[in-house]
Amino acid sequence: MMRKTIVVFLLSWVFVATFIVTSVENANAIPPFARKYKTSCQTCHVAFPKLNPFGMAFRASGYRMPGGDEVFVKDEPVALGAPAYKRVWPKAVWPGDIPYLPPVGFTIFSNLWIGEDNETTTEFDGLEEFALLLGGTLGESWSFFFDYRLYLWGTQGWLDRAFVIYTPQWFEPIGIVNMQIGQFEPRATPFLGGHRNLITIKGTPMAVFWPVYPIGQRWGFFPNQKGIEFFGGLNGPKSNGGFEWAAGLVNGEQVDFPHISQGNATTTREVGRFDDNDFKDFYGRLSYKIGGMGVMGGEEVEEAVTAVENWQDGYTLFGNVKTSAKIGIFYYRGKSDFKKSAFSNVDTVKNQDRFSRYGVDVDWIIWNFNVIGGAVVYDDKLDKAVSYNSKTTATKDGLDDDFKTYMYMAEVDWVVYPWLIPAVRYEWIQPDYSYTASSLYVKPSENPVTTKNFERLTFDVTILLAANIKLLAGGHFSIEEPPPSGSHFRDYFRLGIDIAF
Repeated sequence: MMRKTIVVFLLSWVFVATFIVTSVENANAIPPFARKYKTSCQTCHVAFPKLNPFGMAFRASGYRMPGGDEVFVKDEPVALGAPAYKRVWPKAVWPGDIPYLPPVGFTIFSNLWIGEDNETTTEFDGLEEFALLLGGTLGESWSFFFDYRLYLWGTQGWLDRAFVIYTPQWFEPIGIVNMQIGQFEPRATPFLGGHRNLITIKGTPMAVFWPVYPIGQRWGFFPNQKGIEFFGGLNGPKSNGGFEWAAGLVNGEQVDFPHISQGNATTTREVGRFDDNDFKDFYGRLSYKIGGMGVMGGEEVEEAVTAVENWQDGYTLFGNVKTSAKIGIFYYRGKSDFKKSAFSNVDTVKNQDRFSRYGVDVDWIIWNFNVIGGAVVYDDKLDKAVSYNSKTTATKDGLDDDFKTYMYMAEVDWVVYPWLIPAVRYEWIQPDYSYTASSLYVKPSENPVTTKNFERLTFDVTILLAANIKLLAGGHFSIEEPPPSGSHFRDYFRLGIDIAF
């Protein structure tokens, strides 16, 4: 049955690809930043949302052209006050500006899914996601970013990210210290985070969000946290590579978004509040890039904007083969409140999970390949032990207050042509516990399932039909049995189209 389903998937992929390629002749990318600078998406992206080295420097510079973007702005902003006011401050309000045109963009995702739960299923989602994007600058020191999902996996109205960035002008060099306030994905997030990956099939790298099942812990780096973050960067010798840092203080909320199973825990947070305790989570990241474009931009901006093979980066090894590598370490410390029993709403004895997340990641570019990988540890320590099912029995035969989960990931993205980019990702999860439960998302013959030693392989092929239109074909599947969770971890094949405008 599965073989027949895969055949249907491949035939559908060929049909849709043929239809779109023959019907789409030209399209211009006009998201907010492309409109502001009148440049292609490929200036900053390998294929949206994955950033190239210049795009990373643009983000690190507070969504501005590295080194100052006044020359490159084509959407002339509206001045709010005369520049001369700067000389008489504090006897005048510091001048600023706003975009002339509304800095608005949209993204639309639509897919054909072939998945396997109690039965093999094939379905069109019609519209997986329709999102509103806002982004821009306000004067020389302030910038903003806003991502609101108007429609996502059958739900309406969900705020993903909304934050402002302040870049003081009195620090030299500019960009070595920045401040970010609002709702954002922490820079401590491993493996490029959950918003900037080339592989976009349902779900992020599992180390970005992994439920600790026995205690129902569903905290995650992705999709966001509310708080404040300080970050910055400094180019290395000869403006190559360099050092980056980040530190933040956030609420530490547990994940609450539509497409991932919410687990079995009952949060103690009251409706209308944004945190379940007074403790504020804190985190930090340090990274160093060896070779390549400076982390804050290093070469002439004009050359970077017009570069043809701008996914390549680094020192020349031989011929036209270039390489650079960024190595980072990160640490996150938090505390969550939840009920003592993760499987009963009757027990009202509160418990606390004092958890930490730490690890190392690598972002290595060599010629047309990008290798991303590393290791992450989820370490959860409880005030009181909890009972859980560790074996295929009807009773809770496990009792513990200390849970560790070891995660390893390796991904390779390959730019075959600027418009053809396959990618493959391998993930290996090794909990030091064994949790067993029945799952709604596997065949009855496979129930119950366990989290012990879980492996997953994901592949995705990106075909850019235009700078802002891409066709996707890929899937992910469990090498061993899947964990007892929701659709985020099911085996899937996907054929989709993403549009940004």
